[in-house]
Amino acid sequence: MNSNRIPSQKVLARQEKIKAVALELFLTKGYQETSLSDIIKLSGGSYSNIYDGFKSKEGLFFEILDDICKKHFHLIYSKTQEIENGTLKEILTSFGLAFIEIFNQPEAVAFGKIIYSQVYDKDRHLANWIENNQQNFSYNILMDFFKQQNNSYMKKMQKNLLFFFALC
Repeated sequence: MNSNRIPSQKVLARQEKIKAVALELFLTKGYQETSLSDIIKLSGGSYSNIYDGFKSKEGLFFEILDDICKKHFHLIYSKTQEIENGTLKEILTSFGLAFIEIFNQPEAVAFGKIIYSQVYDKDRHLANWIENNQQNFSYNILMDFFKQQNNSYMKKMQKNLLFFFALC
């Protein structure tokens, strides 16, 4: 979004509508097959709405990805906070169950496929997005938990443990 000015409620509502329509089209038609014209036609927006708010179709995609990652992060965080003083087993079980809740939905699987299709983008847009959005990744929840442990082995092995969970 354009950070030079604060958008009005009307503009924000329009952007949310555009994102919702774009996500639905990305999930049904695929990212590559979805055109800005398709998004505009179904959302009632305009090219200027998209270019002013998101800069491009790619910018729109990454704005949607931001929203989804933040939503998933907050769900996992809330689930693990429910057992704040739990054992390692309880925290990891809660973390795993939250992941299952998220990724056991067809929309999450479909969007995951779209993300994977962007891995080999020669311009490295996905790689850059990942580098710039580490704070919204769920392994940070585990890192915080591992840092709070009194177990010296756990503290020493936290990066290895996180690497393992990042692969899952």
